[in-house]
Amino acid sequence: MRTVLIVCSVMLVLSGIDRGDAAGSTETASAESSRDIDLVNLIEQAAPRLNKRFILDPRVQGRVTVINLDPDRMSYADLQAILSVHGFVATEERNGTVRIVPDANARRLPMPVFDEDGKRIGEEELVTERIDVGSLNAGSLVPILRPMLPQNAHMVAHPETNSLIVVASHANVRRIEAIVRELQVRSKTVSDGKAR
Repeated sequence: MRTVLIVCSVMLVLSGIDRGDAAGSTETASAESSRDIDLVNLIEQAAPRLNKRFILDPRVQGRVTVINLDPDRMSYADLQAILSVHGFVATEERNGTVRIVPDANARRLPMPVFDEDGKRIGEEELVTERIDVGSLNAGSLVPILRPMLPQNAHMVAHPETNSLIVVASHANVRRIEAIVRELQVRSKTVSDGKAR
């Protein structure tokens, strides 16, 4: 009986060690997948691989924590998302130079006017787009839709063409456009119902 107790005790101790090692290796793996990096160093590290030249506003600084994202394999879309989280935006010029500035200054920089030419534009890419609102009143849409955009975006109504001009990330412009299309459908449904 005593031998059985000793064997059981040794097995429990050994299983505890194995569990501790497993927990320790999980913590180590977790620590390896999480990295705290200086933002400027991250951009310097990514520039040659992305084949882009960067001009940084002096206010571009800070620490970036990335989890399960290898900076050596980071895409341009990943970099744009990181910059967005930290209040910065990257705008690319025709010559391939990328300016990184605080997002509050971004709408005054040159950026593409979005049209349906099939060009792939990243979600965080800043664009300018004119949205035709059809039978809706563009002026009345601005106070409804503008709060849905971040502070650095811009939206105005152009009364002569009854359209909205929006400067924002491509993802936000697409979202505003989708809401306008839905409102047009709903408005038509309501007016058709009243006509009967």
